[in-house]
Amino acid sequence: MKRNTWILMLIALLTTSVVYAQPGPPQGPPPGGEKRKEKVEALKRSYYSEKLELTPAEAEKFWPIYNEFKKKEDALRKAGKGDKRKGEEPKFNEKEALAEIDRVAQQKKTHIDMETQFLKDAMPVLGPDRTMKLGKLDHEFQRELVQHMKERKEGGGGKGPKK
Repeated sequence: MKRNTWILMLIALLTTSVVYAQPGPPQGPPPGGEKRKEKVEALKRSYYSEKLELTPAEAEKFWPIYNEFKKKEDALRKAGKGDKRKGEEPKFNEKEALAEIDRVAQQKKTHIDMETQFLKDAMPVLGPDRTMKLGKLDHEFQRELVQHMKERKEGGGGKGPKK
C-alpha cells in the first residue's frame, strides 16, 4: 500500500512539473518591438529632414501633416486585412470574389485619395520640388533600411540608413 502511494505521488509530481515546463502563449509584441519601432521612426525623421532640407519652421508644419497621413494609412491597412488567416488561401464563389475585388479596389482608391490629399497639404509647406520627392523618399528609406539590416546581420554594424 505504501509503495502504491509513493508511486502515485511520484507520478503526480512528474505530471505537474511537465505541465509547468510547457511554454505559454506569447504575451504581447516581441521584446524590444516598441523600442525598435521608435528607433526606425527617429531614423526616418532624420532621413526625411535631411533629404528634404527642412528648416525647423518647415519641420514644425510638415511632421503633423505626415503623421496624420501615416495614422490614416495604418488604419486603412488594418481595416483591409479583415479576418484573413495567415497561410490560408481563401476560397470564393463568383459572387464573393466579385465582392472582394470591389472591396480591394475601393481600398486602393481610398489610399490614392488620402495620398493625393497629403501631397496637396504638404505642397504649401515644402513647395512643388520637395513635395515631388516625397514619393521617392519612402521607397529610398525602406531600401536603405533593408540594406542596413542585411549588413548588420552579416556583421557589418552601422547606425542606420545612409543620409
